[in-house]
Amino acid sequence: GCLARSKGWAMIRPVATIQQATARYFDVPVDALSGPARHARVAMARHIAMWLVRVHARASFPEIGRVFGNRDHTTVIYSCDKITQLKSSDPQMGKQLQLISDRLHMAQRGR
Repeated sequence: GCLARSKGWAMIRPVATIQQATARYFDVPVDALSGPARHARVAMARHIAMWLVRVHARASFPEIGRVFGNRDHTTVIYSCDKITQLKSSDPQMGKQLQLISDRLHMAQRGR
């Protein structure tokens, strides 16, 4: 589980990196992830970015909601549950998550 808690500002850099990598992968503007748009591609990118922040930054649901346009924590729970479910039922989702995660690890190493 994601029990370790991130502390405030320390979380912002990893979150920005995750948002940028996810937005780039889906070819959507980074600010769309925090905005109100509900287009399928933007919504899926947002769900995945929230899931990645939960996994990689170990942020709480309320913390994630705040950095994604002050969304309610229940919205974040829904997004994370949706991606977890898709990951186990759709091999393509697993591949997408792995590809974005690999890009994050490369970015952290400065490549």
